[in-house]
Amino acid sequence: MIQANNYKLYTEQEGNSGGPSILFIHGLGGTTNTFQPILSPLQDFNLIRFDFAGHGRSETPEKTSIDSYVEDCEGQSTSLAHDLLFFLIHHHHFSNV
Repeated sequence: MIQANNYKLYTEQEGNSGGPSILFIHGLGGTTNTFQPILSPLQDFNLIRFDFAGHGRSETPEKTSIDSYVEDCEGQSTSLAHDLLFFLIHHHHFSNV
């Protein structure tokens, strides 16, 4: 868990911690599990997955917003990523991030 704002976000990190980082961002209603099927061939990268606030195993704050989701992403990349950072976004047709 990583502290973000006033709540904790469930986070998983695997692969090569010294390699370029990929931050996985799930869509509305998704979780870290969204990306499980594609992780195996990416083990040369520093793989960072997290559940947004109110999703999966993360805590649920009183209120969420697009701005708070952006802050969640910034917090993850600041805490765990280094060097080159890629974003892999799972777009959901109801997703705003």
